[in-house]
Amino acid sequence: MDTELSSGPSTAGLTSSTLDSNEFADLQVDKLKEAMKKQDFWKYHVIKINPLEFYLTTIPDKRHEFTRHAPSYYVQVQLPEGKATKGWHTKSQTVSGFKLIFTQQQWGAGDENKVNPFIIELLPESESGKFIMNAYRNEQLINNAITNTIGDKNNGRIPLNLTFEKIKAPSSYFGREVMLHSGYRLGSGIHICSLRPGRKRDFIFKSRISGMKLAKDGTSYFLDEEFFPKSSWFNPVVAIFRPCKRGITNKITKKVVTSSAKFSSLAPHSSITIGNSDLTSVSSPATSRNSFSSTREESEDEDEDSGNEYITYSDYETSTRYYISKDGLRDRHPVDDSPSDYKLGWITIYDRDKYFSPETHGGGNWEVVLGMTFAVGFSGLIDQVIKSSRI
Repeated sequence: MDTELSSGPSTAGLTSSTLDSNEFADLQVDKLKEAMKKQDFWKYHVIKINPLEFYLTTIPDKRHEFTRHAPSYYVQVQLPEGKATKGWHTKSQTVSGFKLIFTQQQWGAGDENKVNPFIIELLPESESGKFIMNAYRNEQLINNAITNTIGDKNNGRIPLNLTFEKIKAPSSYFGREVMLHSGYRLGSGIHICSLRPGRKRDFIFKSRISGMKLAKDGTSYFLDEEFFPKSSWFNPVVAIFRPCKRGITNKITKKVVTSSAKFSSLAPHSSITIGNSDLTSVSSPATSRNSFSSTREESEDEDEDSGNEYITYSDYETSTRYYISKDGLRDRHPVDDSPSDYKLGWITIYDRDKYFSPETHGGGNWEVVLGMTFAVGFSGLIDQVIKSSRI
């Protein structure tokens, strides 16, 4: 539902009929900015731009303008030569492995400030089946924004070479209530995994555990149990990947961008139109994209809707609905997940206790959290993506 401007004391009783258009519009913008200041997370929309290439952005269209922003990335999936099966196949692609190359979207950056791609590779099961990651400590939380620190002698271009081992699952995570079901770990404190209720009862899926419900099946969690005390099952959660399951089955059958004969070259900060929406600044460094139409589909989660989802901005010349961002875990199936067509899912990264700040010893690395949350979530979907895309 629309957020009412009369809900707060400063705007009580004020409507567009008692204010001139500019004053009313200013109040709406102020309310949007205030909601953005209170947003304690970043939410990436994982957009499929061809069968093995994705775009990670916090601003999929103009309705998300007043949500918290973070750097956008292109993700290219590489399959081992000779291992890419076509049509019907009997074993999972995770057996053969795959590689993910994350390239940050940048405009006009010189070589000295250019962010190098980071790479995550799932090794074949014959080579241990581990995730290995080659990255840098480039992105830090500075002045409440994720900032490129390449020019900083202390933080820029610090190489990271990490190995994530498969976890033995299922195993206990939060007593008998929540179990680690599958995933990977870095040391003993960091897990990127799926969680499931420990008690085999159907109703538990709709029940709160320590005051919070688990996200829907297929969600991957990035947990840091060393940095955050496990006072509840969700307290160590740094990030989550939620799959758009309906998107995998429906939007691929409509054919992805590459099947269209119509292409448009996009300049920086231009947009692609999808139905009545646009994807702002979606232009691959290597490829032009095309347009297509679709209709918004609701989430499969059956929990209650979260309120105060958007504000309609109107100055009597234009009328635009802007979303107030919701994380998808505390607030279920948020409206700002839209547009959901052509999406693989959503990644939410939480901003807590200066976890990404450069001065926080033992705190998180942005590339590691974003990259591994996507990688583990994607590993559970890759077979569906390959099969549906006829690779």
